[in-house]
Amino acid sequence: MLSLKRIFKNYKETGSLNERVNLYGFIGPEVFLTKTGEVGLILEVRGVDYECLDGTAIDGLTKRLESALKLFGDDYRIYQYLFKRDNETIPYKLYGNPVVDAAIQNRIAYLGSKADTLFSLSIYYVILHQVSQISHSLGNALAQFSNHGAKSVHLAAPGKDILTTALGNDYEQHSGTSMAAPFVAGSGIAIPVKLARALWIVPLALGTAAAKRSRSKIHFPWFIVFFVVAAVINTYVTAISPLSDSLFTLGRHGLAATLFLIGTGISRATLRNVGWRPLLQGILLWIVVGSASLYLIRVGFISF
Repeated sequence: MLSLKRIFKNYKETGSLNERVNLYGFIGPEVFLTKTGEVGLILEVRGVDYECLDGTAIDGLTKRLESALKLFGDDYRIYQYLFKRDNETIPYKLYGNPVVDAAIQNRIAYLGSKADTLFSLSIYYVILHQVSQISHSLGNALAQFSNHGAKSVHLAAPGKDILTTALGNDYEQHSGTSMAAPFVAGSGIAIPVKLARALWIVPLALGTAAAKRSRSKIHFPWFIVFFVVAAVINTYVTAISPLSDSLFTLGRHGLAATLFLIGTGISRATLRNVGWRPLLQGILLWIVVGSASLYLIRVGFISF
């Protein structure tokens, strides 16, 4: 059975441009940048007078538009916006012939009297190029002036043929590490801040205990030591580079499992006291609820 909710789902989710694109600013009349480093372009599409065309001509124009949209790859996003306006000024031109000019003026006057019921439609396409994905998958496309390891790239950013401002209220394309610096600056600040925040846990915990004169036993945070050791090994021991991604994924899943156990208060002592039957019941209930929810989403009964 065809669900009407599924048909109107995309229409209901349609929002304004600032709801879909994190706009940073325009660098040209039609080109803009987003806060995540993506490049966007706004195109105005003028329609055709379809009433004067037959079915073959309309089908040809439709296929031309489809072919043009298929040129954009997976790293592009396209938004279409339709603007409807009333009381628009109708453009016209006089030809110097009294009869023709009189007919044109009469027609313009007639249409002007119905300006409240007539509308003009403007179609705009917003094309967004996800540059951030390219910067993370440059591979062999790295510029020759880039500084990186012999076998690995620790941090990459677009730095070739970057459109930037120039003297005389103009725009020019430049290449160099200085063009990539704005993209890297945020990472250069965030990494030391996060590292310092993690390392300050030890002196902060000891200082707080001393200030409150706590007599409770302090458990040394060994995870900080392991964190520093892992960072040093990953930086200087190149032999484990092929395993870095696997270890990172394993650590992320392990952290998620640990946070889950902490949040639910589950420990080995708790499992021994409760037994395996409640645990099995929870797992089966999770499978049933998850499978049912996924099925309802796939058939369109539950929409987002």
